[in-house]
Order: sequence, then C-alpha cells, then structure tokens
Amino acid sequence: KSDESSADLTVDTSAPTVTSLETQDNDHNGKIDAIKISFSENIDDSRFAPGSDGWSVEGHEDYGEPSIETGEVANDDVIILGFPEGDSPDTAATPVISYTQSEGDNSTHDLAGNELESGSWIPDDKAFPVLVSAITRDEDEDGRIDTVIATISENINGSTSTPADYSVGGYVISSESEEGGIITLNLIEKETANDTGAKPTVSLISGEGTGVKDLNNNWSYGENLVEAADGAAPVSTLTTPSQETFHNSAINISGSSSDSNG
Repeated sequence: KSDESSADLTVDTSAPTVTSLETQDNDHNGKIDAIKISFSENIDDSRFAPGSDGWSVEGHEDYGEPSIETGEVANDDVIILGFPEGDSPDTAATPVISYTQSEGDNSTHDLAGNELESGSWIPDDKAFPVLVSAITRDEDEDGRIDTVIATISENINGSTSTPADYSVGGYVISSESEEGGIITLNLIEKETANDTGAKPTVSLISGEGTGVKDLNNNWSYGENLVEAADGAAPVSTLTTPSQETFHNSAINISGSSSDSNG
C-alpha cells in the first residue's frame, strides 16, 4: 500500500462569461468599427475560425459582417469584434451584440475547451466624440468669413465646450455655441476682404480631461482636424461704370468679388 496521496485533479467545466463590452472607433473618423469584449477568464485564440464565428452586430443595417480579432496578448481575456462601419457618424451608438454557440470545436472557448453560452448584450458607449466636418459662412454678407459651423460625431455636453477647444486657421474665435453636436464658431473678421472662398483648417484640440465631452462622459481625444468646406457665398462689388448712369453704347463693367480664387 502506497503512502503517497493521490493528486487532487480539478476539471474546469464552467463556461466563460462576458463581463463587459465597449464600443470603439479605431480609425478615429467618428464611426464605430469595433466592440471590445472582456470575459471572466482567458479565451483560446486558436479556436477562432475566419469570419464572424457566431458573433453578430444587430439592429444596424449599415454595419457589415463582424470578424474576430484577438486582444493585445495571445489567449488573454479580451477579443475585439471588428466590423465594417456605417455611412454616418455614430460614436454614441450601442448596437446589440449577440453570440450563438457553434456546438463544435471552433469559436469562443476558454482554455479548457468550454464554449461561451449563447446570449445578447448591449455595449457601453466608450467611443469618444470626433470633429467630422466644418463649413464656412458669411452671415452679414460683407464678403468676409465670420462663422464656421462644425459638426461633431455625436451630441456633446455643451458645458464642456469653449472657444479654446477649437482653432480655425488664420482666424480668431470670439465665441462659440453648441446644439445637438453642431458647434457654431463665431470669428473676428479679417481686415482684408475677399476671403469667402477660403477653406481654413478647423481643429478640435483636446487632451486628458480637456476638449469636449459626450453625454456618456467620453472626452474627445488628441487633435483631429478637417478642412472647412466653402459655404460662404461670394459678394461682388461693381466699380465701373458709376451707379445710376445710363449708356447708349457698349460699356465695360469691372469690379471685384470676395472669392479671391474666382
């Protein structure tokens, strides 16, 4: 009879569970393109097959079929569910994420071979707001840009937005206002006229705890910029012939336009 005690062998039969899901905008263009999914234990990356592998992004027809990307370290407790983004800015979106068991060797299993159970989850909004477009205006129609309308990828907390969070190349911002993710930047006009054709670079400047914040407390990140579209109508002034004069023969008309680029 051996005095050696037998080893206590414990077999892991518990399936992994989802602990959190977070939306991501990996290319920082204002459109979500991935979901970061965390689990209760490490996941066996070698079991993933090409394609969606049982995962789906529901409720948004614009999104394409998802695919599995592993975390930063092999066989860790995170996977990234990447998918083709939609056509419109949507950093506030939280689509329903579902998983259907494969009942095979592939897809989402822990290191002991236990597969995740089927289920559906709603991710947390962790995608930060992004400046996606801007357009110039000449509100007083004097031939000089005085306003830029900037669009953020989602509604923001207006109390966090200040003129110091933005820059408009070549112009000084005098004030700003926000409504539903649309930012109105009021500019000090340049002394030189003829700039309604200008397309200045508009930047959203931010950092840790600065910039603008969305309604789910995600701060804008880094510095992102766009070239403003030309939305200011040209203003033309005729210098010859003199006003209120009459002519019975051909005349030459001359003047200038506020669009210096023609």
